[in-house]
Amino acid sequence: MSCAGSRRALGTLALFALSACSALEMNLPPDFLQLQTGGFELKAITPDDGRLWVREFQDRDQGSLRFWASSLKVDLEENRGYSPVEESEIRDDHGREGIQMQFAVTTEGEPHGYLVALFVFEGSSTNTIRIAEFVAPRTVFEQQLEGVEAALVTIQP
Repeated sequence: MSCAGSRRALGTLALFALSACSALEMNLPPDFLQLQTGGFELKAITPDDGRLWVREFQDRDQGSLRFWASSLKVDLEENRGYSPVEESEIRDDHGREGIQMQFAVTTEGEPHGYLVALFVFEGSSTNTIRIAEFVAPRTVFEQQLEGVEAALVTIQP
């Protein structure tokens, strides 16, 4: 292999290693099957239609946790018709502050529960926004809620 080929191979390997390090992971509750990981998102489902989705993105405008939580709450309530149930502060396994909000919503005539957890990790030039959402038919939501809440604090980049 030529020097250029070796450099390309090493570069590709380094990119793969970096992307592998940045993949989101969490300790999923027992009934969840992880569907997709890679990059900045993780998806998991239960056999009875519980859905969990975690993703991260960069915010160059560096909005605060309070800003993003307020914006999300307004959007869910005023634009999407979600009914607030509960809101609380949470901390992940590293002690970083987040906000967790629970809502009720009717989808295709069926009542569902919706839980969203939001974290903002401040950086020098950008903030990282982490959002985790869990939605399920009401009975499934209630059965899985405690396990999902416990799992949310274990998310690792």
